[in-house]
Amino acid sequence: FKFIVTGGQVLQSVEKAGLSETHELYRREREDLLRFIDENDITGVVFITGDVHFSALYRRTLGNGRIYEVTSSPLTSGSWDAGSTAR
Repeated sequence: FKFIVTGGQVLQSVEKAGLSETHELYRREREDLLRFIDENDITGVVFITGDVHFSALYRRTLGNGRIYEVTSSPLTSGSWDAGSTAR
């Protein structure tokens, strides 16, 4: 596994009030990073993120593989009610 640890969420792409520190605000840079991971066939990538006051797990398919993001801030916080999220 390759762990990338950063304070702001990377894979989460929902624009929502209160999520002002995600990489959604830096789409080009995020897509450059994900493209690099995909083009270089880097497997086992897991982002460890936080700073949103809830816990969540995200998955994205890249080429033939998947990457994951585990958001936990703090580790004991509850999970996000994904059903209440506008799509």
